[in-house]
Amino acid sequence: MPAQALAAVVTLLSFAPHGNRVEMTLDRGSAEVVWQSARAFHLRRTLDGPLGALKADGAEPVALLVDETSAGLRMRSALLDVTIDKYGLLVHVKGPDGEVLMNDLSEARAEGGQFTWQRQAPAGGRFYGLGPRAETGFELSGRALTTDVPFLISTTGYTRRTPAAGSTTSISRAWGAIR
Repeated sequence: MPAQALAAVVTLLSFAPHGNRVEMTLDRGSAEVVWQSARAFHLRRTLDGPLGALKADGAEPVALLVDETSAGLRMRSALLDVTIDKYGLLVHVKGPDGEVLMNDLSEARAEGGQFTWQRQAPAGGRFYGLGPRAETGFELSGRALTTDVPFLISTTGYTRRTPAAGSTTSISRAWGAIR
């Protein structure tokens, strides 16, 4: 791997649970996971500097088991098993039956002023959303769209919201490059 690629990888140094929020200390940038319920969480991350303040949402407490493995941080609710790799901060999510719901394939990085990364698209999964379009088809696999409504819905059990206006999402059968 080229030296410049190695330098880009973020390392999770430590973590601290605070109720529904798990704060992560990184070697650069900042990150946290905020659990909305036993089946929904929100990962917030910056590539550099601290995270902005988050308005308290009054979510009910979520029963979580949070521990460290040799490879990363593991958080388990009654309905989700989430692992965040120490090296690269890749996110892996399984459902209560152990089925993979989401699996990052590459680290998020800055590219053209945006985040970009690759995520595995489970076989048979379909993707919808990303705002209004003139086309008649709703399914997004194999397409790249730039949108001001960056909310993606998957039939494989997850949604993704990227709050950046003008973001681009490319979806293929094998992976999604999310920008």
